[in-house]
Amino acid sequence: MRAWVNIILIVVAAALSACNPSQSRQGRDRAPTAPAVDASPTAKPTAQPTAESARHPAAPSAAAPATTPMLALSGEGLALIDAASGSTRHLQFDVSADAVVAAVTRIRGAPKERTVNGECGTGPIEFVTWKDGLSVLIQQQTFRGWSMNQRATNPASTLATMSGIGLGSSRSALEAVSVIKVSETTLGTEFSAGGLNGLFASAAADAPITAMWSGVACVFR
Repeated sequence: MRAWVNIILIVVAAALSACNPSQSRQGRDRAPTAPAVDASPTAKPTAQPTAESARHPAAPSAAAPATTPMLALSGEGLALIDAASGSTRHLQFDVSADAVVAAVTRIRGAPKERTVNGECGTGPIEFVTWKDGLSVLIQQQTFRGWSMNQRATNPASTLATMSGIGLGSSRSALEAVSVIKVSETTLGTEFSAGGLNGLFASAAADAPITAMWSGVACVFR
């Protein structure tokens, strides 16, 4: 009888085990835990120079070349005009003659000649002259005046005031931008317009300007 009881207990235990398979496979069937993800930012790798780049380094970017200013005549001296920005630097009378000559030379090249006239009414004057007829007048190392003469090597000079008045401009063109005073002198038909002075070829309305000067002058009337 006891043997039958033991057999019945074994059968019941086996049946219970078959009804709950998860308990018997708990260790085997457990899902693996996902690894932790590092959310910290990753630094980007720094590019290392190669042998080729070391032999041929990149050339530095070239600086934009400075533009040469334009030179203009003025009743107060000379003017340097930046073509890109329009800004103007004035070389006024009574400043250092060396600075003025150096500035004009950078724009127009070396002067054609340097002469001295000891018979001018205001005393000896040194003339530094360029081939287009521009002369810078110097007294005691000081910039005292300038002159333009059509009897230069290049009579068709384009050098002019900021209003466009230069050798070859007509009397009517000058009258359109300035109030002028005209008189007949031993020099010819002479005019003055503010700080500018000069000569017309004749008294006609379309007569061209043949000479101009400003500041100290060396003229003989």
